[in-house]
Amino acid sequence: MTTRSFSFNGIEVAVDGPDSGYPVILCMGAGEQLTHWPEELVLGLVAHGFRVVRFDARDTGLSPRYEQLREDDFPTVFARLVAGDEVLLPYTLIDMANDIVGIMDGLNLAAAHLVGVSLGGMQAQIVAARHPERVASLTSIMSNSGNPALPPPDPEITAKLLSASAPDADDEARIEHFIAIRSGLAGSEYLRDATEWRAAAERSLARGAAPASTPRQIAASLATRDRYSMLADIMAPTLVIHGADDPVMPVASGVDTANTITDARCIVIPGMGHDVSAALAPALVALIAEHAAAASESFDPDQVRKQSNVYADQN
Repeated sequence: MTTRSFSFNGIEVAVDGPDSGYPVILCMGAGEQLTHWPEELVLGLVAHGFRVVRFDARDTGLSPRYEQLREDDFPTVFARLVAGDEVLLPYTLIDMANDIVGIMDGLNLAAAHLVGVSLGGMQAQIVAARHPERVASLTSIMSNSGNPALPPPDPEITAKLLSASAPDADDEARIEHFIAIRSGLAGSEYLRDATEWRAAAERSLARGAAPASTPRQIAASLATRDRYSMLADIMAPTLVIHGADDPVMPVASGVDTANTITDARCIVIPGMGHDVSAALAPALVALIAEHAAAASESFDPDQVRKQSNVYADQN
């Protein structure tokens, strides 16, 4: 796979596929780098003629770090956010969503299909709500709506996600820690074997894994309290994909997201957990490609812009 790499405003971007293909922007979850997308998924979308754009979100991979908020601060910060306090953070989910728009501007993309996983799905939702003329379709995978009435993630699993390897851990210990945390999220089907897990961990470590970015990004999502109210503004054709075995975001999270976005469609995949593996890639490629292709035929940014302006005037 030939990958062209760029940097826009410090955000590391990788592009695959034909220059003339309709762009699909892949938004990864908290703490994960652009290399966490399985090659099978990227190549599958390229085979359908799409131009695939991946990126390291701020605070991950080769993109800028925000060390103002460190591990010692996390317990206090999370407690205050959960209590509803306002907390000054290095960035919010809105900032992360704006980075996606910046990438589109940097690549001269008038519009794109957005595909987001977990926290990446949240960012994509915000872009679709705030910039409807830029989003031809939205696919939200294993994410949620931000509805405060939904059941929260399992606290034990959340604690593991927020944990870091020992400061003096060697590379092998860091690899084992990476695998131990993520393999427990995978569900009952579409599992990675030991070779795939180790390759993912080694790629992450080689590019500059930043374990503290995961809690910083989760804090950014908790601080963006009005995301739920934005979902009603989404005009893009929306597909919600969720795993029946997701231990991080209960299935109710996906169902509520689809119910909150006008005319959204929800597909629950049996055996799927909170991981995008090579085994799951063909199913996701088929769903995303069909959804994006249908949306491409009817997308008219000028008409969307007019409709969104009318809506704004009425509200």
